Amino acid sequence: MLLVATGFLLKLACARPLVMVAVGVVCALFVGLAWPWAADRSRAQIADWLSRPDLMRDTSVLLCLDVAVSMAYCIMAASLRSGAKVKKSTLAAYRLLRLYPGLTVFMVLFFLLVAAIFSFTGCEFSTVAWILAAVVAVAVPALSLGMRWLVPEKELRLEIMFLLNMFIAMLAVVTTVNGTTAVAGVESVEWLPLAGVLLIVAAGAFCGYLLKRRKMNKN
Repeated sequence: MLLVATGFLLKLACARPLVMVAVGVVCALFVGLAWPWAADRSRAQIADWLSRPDLMRDTSVLLCLDVAVSMAYCIMAASLRSGAKVKKSTLAAYRLLRLYPGLTVFMVLFFLLVAAIFSFTGCEFSTVAWILAAVVAVAVPALSLGMRWLVPEKELRLEIMFLLNMFIAMLAVVTTVNGTTAVAGVESVEWLPLAGVLLIVAAGAFCGYLLKRRKMNKN
């Protein structure tokens, strides 16, 4: 969750201050409006969720999709910063991804909301939620500006964000295994599936070679 929040702030640090404020408001509204569902949960239930392999596998799939979108944004932003000529569709996709905050950050906010509600048991749930929402609304743009001050070069922020998402993806793969999908080793070799994998790899490599030659000839 800490890595997800850091990647979220790094991406938001590349945006304009108005976008930072808008995303902060969206996150605050989510925190303030999600309290009825969060009040029905508990820390024990959250811990039970985190220990369930099937739920962790589903979460890791969502996390990998979110990471793929973030890495695509990094690549597009780096291409634009380098002055490379891009298509209009790529530019439109970049502008769309620039406004996309990510889905997993809302999971982190929900976890913080549950922790806050059960930490202040003497207060009304809605009061705690909206106080946390106000804190989130201020903290998101403030921490994004702090991240921009800490790493002033946009290229370096993009590089750190790209590497951070690669690390998150590796953690998602480790979470997917989690001791339940691991199988015992066998001595026999399944030649037909092995041949199928090699055929897929060879076909992908050949298509990539053709696309590269086509691009070089076009240039």
